[in-house]
Amino acid sequence: MTFGDVGAYEKIVARAYGEVDPTHPANAVITDVENAPRDHGMVLYSMDVVIVKPIDPAKGSGKIFYDVVNRGNNLSYSTFNQAPPPSKTGVTDAAAAGTGLLMRRGYTLVWSGWEDPAIIGTNPNVLSASLLVARNADGSSIVEKMIVEQIFDNATGRTSHCPFAAASLDQTQAHMVVHKPHRVRRRAARRARDGTDERLVVRRQQNSPHQSRRPVSRVL
Repeated sequence: MTFGDVGAYEKIVARAYGEVDPTHPANAVITDVENAPRDHGMVLYSMDVVIVKPIDPAKGSGKIFYDVVNRGNNLSYSTFNQAPPPSKTGVTDAAAAGTGLLMRRGYTLVWSGWEDPAIIGTNPNVLSASLLVARNADGSSIVEKMIVEQIFDNATGRTSHCPFAAASLDQTQAHMVVHKPHRVRRRAARRARDGTDERLVVRRQQNSPHQSRRPVSRVL
């Protein structure tokens, strides 16, 4: 199948590898990068990459359409081409291009993973990144405060999954605040009287005053 004057397209599925210098001032914004394992002094990482490009680059627009994936999922392709996104693991037939809008305009389409499978799961068709785990010098886990934000956009949703397991189940060591969208003022949520043994799940009380008002809950 061809797409107007741009012609035929091809799909490239690859793995990209990179490294970060933990001593460079520009990389100081990366949390705990100084504690990450090193290889020849560098912190290594890798990611899935999918590229859909004109077979003849001269016929393309010379522009890249880069889509930042959401939890490893390509979403914009379906929006523009009105078809399922190209498979990372299987053959994608040209007929699956849907409207072919992005192709007919000559774009080179690029997607890459940026989240670790520990956070987004291991579905073979999602795009993920392999990121090293930083630890203290003695090999122990780093324990720090973190923020998790969750939008409850339905009347029945009550749980929020944390990207990292809680270091302690002592509820006095954490707190939850809720607020309505577009409002800065936050209200502290009532603590549960019954304990929980789940380190990766935060549960909201059934009688939350914000339950039907699409609250944003933040656990610190």
